[in-house]
Amino acid sequence: MYRIGRKHIISTILTTAAAACTLLSGIVPAKAQDLLAQSVVVFSGSPSRIEGFTVGDWGSGTSVFTSEMKYNDKQSLKITTKDLGEGARIDIKDPVDLTKAFANPNSFLQLALNFGSPSAGRSLLSGNSVGHNGGMGMGRGMGMGMGMGTGMGRTSGPGGQVKNTRPNYIRLMLVLSSGEMLEARAPVAAFGGAATGWMNVNFPLPILKKNLNIEHYLVKRVIVSGDGNGSFYLGEIHTIEDSSSLKAYGGESREVSRLDTVKFEATQNSSATPVRYTWDFGESKTGLCEDAVGRTVQHKFRTKGDYTVTLTVSDFFGLKAPATSTLKVRVRPLLSDHSRP
Repeated sequence: MYRIGRKHIISTILTTAAAACTLLSGIVPAKAQDLLAQSVVVFSGSPSRIEGFTVGDWGSGTSVFTSEMKYNDKQSLKITTKDLGEGARIDIKDPVDLTKAFANPNSFLQLALNFGSPSAGRSLLSGNSVGHNGGMGMGRGMGMGMGMGTGMGRTSGPGGQVKNTRPNYIRLMLVLSSGEMLEARAPVAAFGGAATGWMNVNFPLPILKKNLNIEHYLVKRVIVSGDGNGSFYLGEIHTIEDSSSLKAYGGESREVSRLDTVKFEATQNSSATPVRYTWDFGESKTGLCEDAVGRTVQHKFRTKGDYTVTLTVSDFFGLKAPATSTLKVRVRPLLSDHSRP
């Protein structure tokens, strides 16, 4: 069990304009410094520098501070889980006041996470902005989180040995001083992070809040878990703001041959919102269909002709309006097609 402190909890992030733009690069292109100045740090690593937190295991998961992966030149919290019912808990001596953030419909809690192996990790200066003892129970609803693991992400190797797997979902729970527990799950793949290195998983505060309406949102406990089998690293938790709209771009129109394997790749969405990419290849006569899912997909057109391919980018949580874009594909016949009777 580790004690970290409160001096850094409620303090705002003080950064130069250049560092602010770096931290929010690709997520909030405008007013980056202003948004950072309003950010509230809920958790940061390096127990030797901070005091006022108590970090421990939750459920059957484990948590330990480590220098295997450094974030912002500080230690990270190594979280080991097998399912969403176990992970790490962070108890805060002086609760963090997120009342203003919860009043803003464009606010998110951003978790800096690393799913790589220590040998593949790297120290990140500011991130790229834009996971026993859990039974203690703090506040109403604490027991809701226990034993809810899904087992997703667990695979077996030769001889039935369980392999370490990257989580499909990250689960975040906040326990308030008033006793309420707020919870949400976010899909890791929706953020488009690299297989190794630091990435950000963002939770919209309106999704955590749901229909709760109280005067103050004072966070006294944070629980982080994942449904993979193995370890991942938590570098920091802080608030961000993002009011940007979703954007969609699926590439240029093109001409291909029948039965060619055609690759389609959507431009990485710049919003902090977790997104889903779906493709309609224009072959259906009944309107838009979900023919493929993913930022990068492949398809073979089996019939010559002209097709309109539609990309739809949608908010995983349904808070932002979806965006669409289209491109034209002309499919030429094969040379062998001309020799057919």
